[in-house]
Amino acid sequence: MRYTVYTIQACFGLLVLLVLAISAFGLAGGRINRTASHPVGFYMRIDAEPRVGLYAEFCAPVARRELPPLDETYVPPCTVDQEGAPLLKRIIKISAEEGAYTVQGDDPRSLDSRVFGPLSKGDILHVLVPIWTFPNSNHKQAGFL
Repeated sequence: MRYTVYTIQACFGLLVLLVLAISAFGLAGGRINRTASHPVGFYMRIDAEPRVGLYAEFCAPVARRELPPLDETYVPPCTVDQEGAPLLKRIIKISAEEGAYTVQGDDPRSLDSRVFGPLSKGDILHVLVPIWTFPNSNHKQAGFL
């Protein structure tokens, strides 16, 4: 009986530490991606100009009614992913003369520039880099059309 009580206390203590660590990560500018748009894992906001290969965190620059039918819930005023976070997509092209940033997810069904066109720099809320991601066997790299 005593062993069971200690085991429960240890598990509870580990759970509390995990919650505190995740909270501290979020407060430090971290983001956990659990969507199919990119590898699942941990991403960190950085103080850098957007460039190809980095990730942009943004709200879709179009109204919900202008989007095609979606199989997930996206809500105004910021069109966000199903978890309520701004969208996270890889920057794949920058047109300096137009000030346009093309973003794309790995999943062909991603809500990205293939749907709403390129972003302006003002649409980008943060720039992020992956810090620890996990391979996803369901990912298929989609080419930009």
